[in-house]
Amino acid sequence: MQHWPRIAITCLLFILLLGACQSTQTSSATTPVADADQSVTPTVPAELVFAEDARVAGIDIAGMTVAEASAHLLEELAARDRTVRLQAGEEQVTIFLPARDLEAEITDLLEEAQAQAAQKEPVEVPRELALEETMLPDQLTRLAEAISSTTTLELITATDTLTRSFAYRPGRSLDVDAALEQITTELQSPDASAIITLDLEEDPNVPRPTFAQLQEQVNIIADEWNGVVGFYLEDPATGETVTRNPDTVFSGASLLKVPILLFAYTRIPEFGEEEERWMREMIIESNNLSANDLLAAAVGGTGTDAAYEGSKEMNVMLRELGFQHTYQNMPYEAGDYLIGLRGLSIEYGPAQEGSPPYTEADPIVRTTPAEISRIFVMIDACSRGEGQLLEQFTETLTAEDCQAILDLLAQNADKSRIAAGLPAGTRFEHKSGWTGDMHADVGIVRSEGGDFLLATYIYQEQNNSYLPDFRAARYISALSRLVYTAYNPEKVE
Repeated sequence: MQHWPRIAITCLLFILLLGACQSTQTSSATTPVADADQSVTPTVPAELVFAEDARVAGIDIAGMTVAEASAHLLEELAARDRTVRLQAGEEQVTIFLPARDLEAEITDLLEEAQAQAAQKEPVEVPRELALEETMLPDQLTRLAEAISSTTTLELITATDTLTRSFAYRPGRSLDVDAALEQITTELQSPDASAIITLDLEEDPNVPRPTFAQLQEQVNIIADEWNGVVGFYLEDPATGETVTRNPDTVFSGASLLKVPILLFAYTRIPEFGEEEERWMREMIIESNNLSANDLLAAAVGGTGTDAAYEGSKEMNVMLRELGFQHTYQNMPYEAGDYLIGLRGLSIEYGPAQEGSPPYTEADPIVRTTPAEISRIFVMIDACSRGEGQLLEQFTETLTAEDCQAILDLLAQNADKSRIAAGLPAGTRFEHKSGWTGDMHADVGIVRSEGGDFLLATYIYQEQNNSYLPDFRAARYISALSRLVYTAYNPEKVE
């Protein structure tokens, strides 16, 4: 019994020792101790390489490191910044730009590029230039003074006198501020050409020759013709004229179909299909028999006898309008019937009528360049609700009627005379006519540079009673070309 206390004490010590070991193990599990051989290495990013489409100052740096991009930019920008070659009109000059601290500038540009790359943004860094702070504005001002030019009017001619037309060379100037902006933009582009062609301002005003200058050129062409030239030009807006033998009497030929058309409008209250067909055939195809039918219808009849009465009453109308030398004393192609069969005495015009030079004009159908032109001018004024025709025919003629006349004249199928000297598509309200020794064309040209009335007559060459169509047409078209370019000068560089 004496051993039990000793045994109990021994057990108690064992239990306490066991508890202490467990406490030590628990502490080791919750607070590990680092191995003395282990170390922590931070993550280091790889060197930046610019992605596809990366551009700085307009220069491609895709796939380059920062160092590579810096060297590439320095090479490109240094080559670009040394000089500027400028083309201004016919002048070409080289301007030296002041030195720039490219290395510092490139550093700033690449810092911005890296910042964009870090933000996962497309890299596009423009280059900002401040050329207005350099000597360049002063250099451009001197260049602008050197190249400044004024608009000049010129005459284009060839060895052939007939090839004459007016042209102009526009004045040009250099806007210094705009040029500076253009140069700045070009220098920032990697695709700029070796020469910067500066944009010049062009004088928008198109010069016109005076009527005196035009008269001089008309006379040069007319003097080449070994016969009689009749010429009448009138500007409806100003009333100014250029003339050559304006009061010489020529054969009226088919030009008198315009007075016939006007006469019909003053006499026929309403046109039927037949009358409209006659008008179209008379003007567009220059059909003589249709003209006679319209003359007859204008006095309420049919046939040649009525057409004869119509021609006489039309002559009264023309005299009342103030025309002394414009008349048609008999219908077209009616001599065999009226003179040969009926035995009528037809009135003939005098052998010499009007002003010299005289022509062997048809004694039955006549007019002058000035008078036939006045008829066109009166119809044109009437179409605008103005003038003598509306005053004289208040009950039978309207502005719409006169516009209808002009619209029909614009459909004339003859393109070989005045029309041949006009640009394609030009509106031309006209009537042409010809005989064996005379060719003529009269009408109103509508052009961008202004409208004008033009009448041209070419009468036989001396010692030659027959006038070939191609020779007359060539002279007439040369005159119309000259006049058209007087109103619309051609631009030459």
